[in-house]
Amino acid sequence: MSASDSYPADEAARQQLRVLVDRHPGYAVVRVVGEVDVLTGDLLDERINDTLHAVPRRVVLDLREVGFFGATGLRVLVAARDTAWRLGVCLRLACTGRAVLMPLTLTGLLGEFDIYPDPRSALARPHQAARPACPTG
Repeated sequence: MSASDSYPADEAARQQLRVLVDRHPGYAVVRVVGEVDVLTGDLLDERINDTLHAVPRRVVLDLREVGFFGATGLRVLVAARDTAWRLGVCLRLACTGRAVLMPLTLTGLLGEFDIYPDPRSALARPHQAARPACPTG
């Protein structure tokens, strides 16, 4: 990247990651497109937190279009899980790609989340108390 191609950190993050939030009564779907890394993690964390603090009953993180998911992404997911639990929001993931599933598997975090192939499937399931990401209530 040449000096003329440099961007402020937030602008560069926006070029590598798009986070689209679709709100509905009782639930929200956060669609993540791009790379989740040190540069983009704060942007994702901010959007997820804003969505969780609006306190919908359920939030689905749609990670199907994520091409890279580094350690920062794992940190963001664990923080989102903890915040969701504290707020009484059911957090679910929609992902099928290796970019997200492999880091979750290798770190032992796969079992910490309810994972579905798509947002529709995630929303169709009733609340479950089996995982800390979905409090009962």
